[in-house]
Amino acid sequence: MLASAKQKVMLSATWIADNDLKIIHAATLDDCAVNPDSWIDDGLIFSIEIDEKRFFPFYALDPSQKFFPYKILAEILKVFDGSKSGWGVAFWFSSISGFLGPQSPQALLLSNPDRVLAAAQDEMLGITHG
Repeated sequence: MLASAKQKVMLSATWIADNDLKIIHAATLDDCAVNPDSWIDDGLIFSIEIDEKRFFPFYALDPSQKFFPYKILAEILKVFDGSKSGWGVAFWFSSISGFLGPQSPQALLLSNPDRVLAAAQDEMLGITHG
């Protein structure tokens, strides 16, 4: 079941390998010192690992900012505060959210980032009873 869920996540978006991300940055920046490790450490982006290779969600990279992560992503990841693994975050982004109606967070990340942030906050509240 986990393998099926991971395959669904992989098919739901374009994922870019660590080395390919560095190549994109080398082509778009004068300074090629892009360090995805520091992005992860600083909570700017998440990654998933497959066969000991790291992949980043392409939907999280802003082409208007030379493919650095969208700023809203850091706010969303801060809400999760390390409670989800990279795969856990990827599952959340690719899953339909009751808070967002029939949409997944990744589908609305660019068009309605504040709603996605609110959905992350709602996710962390869990089920509440009145």
